Amino acid sequence: MNKILLVRHDKIGDFVLTWPAFYLVRTAFPDARIEVLVAPGMEAFARLCPYIDDVLTDSDDDAVTEDIVGRGYDAAIALHSPYRICKIFRAAGIPYTLGPKHKWYQYLYKDRTSAKYKVGEPCWRGNCMIVEHFIRRSGREVPQLPSRLWDNSAERDRWREYYGGTGEERLVFVHPGTGGSSGSLPVDSFYDLLQTAHEATRTPIELILTFSGEEQSLAEDLQQRLAAHGIAAELARPL
Repeated sequence: MNKILLVRHDKIGDFVLTWPAFYLVRTAFPDARIEVLVAPGMEAFARLCPYIDDVLTDSDDDAVTEDIVGRGYDAAIALHSPYRICKIFRAAGIPYTLGPKHKWYQYLYKDRTSAKYKVGEPCWRGNCMIVEHFIRRSGREVPQLPSRLWDNSAERDRWREYYGGTGEERLVFVHPGTGGSSGSLPVDSFYDLLQTAHEATRTPIELILTFSGEEQSLAEDLQQRLAAHGIAAELARPL
C-alpha cells in the first residue's frame, strides 16, 4: 500500500475522535502516503494532524471522484460512511475499499468490518476497529497507541497571551452547546458545573465559552449568569 485515503468528512468532534485511527495507520504504514477527505470547514484543522500527508476537501460528487482518480489510491477507507461515499469509491475504481458494517450499502465496498465497540469502551474505538481490520488484512501488526496523540504544549503560552492571561492561570474552554447529533446539558447545569469548578480548583482558571452559529446566545446567557456571581468568562473569538 503506497497511497491510502481515509474519509472522515463530518464534524470537528468526530474528526478529533479519529486521531487514534490516523496514528495507527501512519505507524503501521510508515512509508505510505496517507491522505484524508474532510468537510470544507475541517481542512485547516486536518492539515495540523501530524499523521496526515495531504487533505482533500469535500465538494460535489463529480469533483471529488475526479480528484480521487487523479491521485491514484491503492486503498480507501470510509470511517464515516454515507451512501454517496460508497458510490464515489466505486466510480473512482479504487483497488481496495473498506467500510463499516452498518448499512445495507456496505456490500458496495470490497471489504467490510464491524465498528461496533463494546459497552464501556470510548466511542473512538469504532474508528480504530476499522483501521485495525485493514492493518491485519495487510499482514501487519496493529501498533500500540501512545498516551498522548498530539503535544500542543507549545501553543499554550500563545493562547494565554491572546486572551490576556498572565501565564499563571489555566484556560478552560467550555462549549455549552451541542455537537449536532449528540445531546447537551441545559445552561443551568453548565452554570452549576463551572461554579463548582471555580470554587474547588486550587489553580486559577479563565473560562472561555465557545459556540457555533445560533449557539452564541446560549454562550452569552451562560456568561451573564457567571458574571452575576463574580465569575469572569470570555466568549471565544477567532485568532
